[in-house]
Amino acid sequence: MLTTNKIAERAGVSIGSLYQYFPNKQAIARALLEREVKRAEALRPAVLDDASAPHDVVVRAAVEWWFAVHMIDPALAQHLNLLASSLLPEEERARLTRLRHERLRRTVARLIDDQTRLDEVTFVFDVCLAALSAQALARRPGWLTSEKFRNEVTVLLSRYVR
Repeated sequence: MLTTNKIAERAGVSIGSLYQYFPNKQAIARALLEREVKRAEALRPAVLDDASAPHDVVVRAAVEWWFAVHMIDPALAQHLNLLASSLLPEEERARLTRLRHERLRRTVARLIDDQTRLDEVTFVFDVCLAALSAQALARRPGWLTSEKFRNEVTVLLSRYVR
């Protein structure tokens, strides 16, 4: 069970110092999630916004980026998902989901010709990447670094957006 005492101990600070910056576990979870969102954005490849890049290159870059973000610290990624679901209110979890969805929507918009499908295609793209990375983290962590697995995911999504 996660406690603020354990967090303070792991961070090498007193519990008083921890509470000076974070009033509760929810604030800690929020700060960790915000840090990870910023880290993910810093890793976002420019090709995802390059209108001249071929579709397959963009899809591959999206897959590589998604899995790279989750492989920075796989255990942390798993724990943050659990923390978010157990500590953050639904509206905050929904905000994080919308942020991820909007980021992905920008990329998907340039991959499809029929923009009336944008919401549905973005949803499918998002859910596929989220589910595949979550399941790989939980069941087959080595697959996130596997070229073969990344190729499979790239083929799946490339064919879908065509």
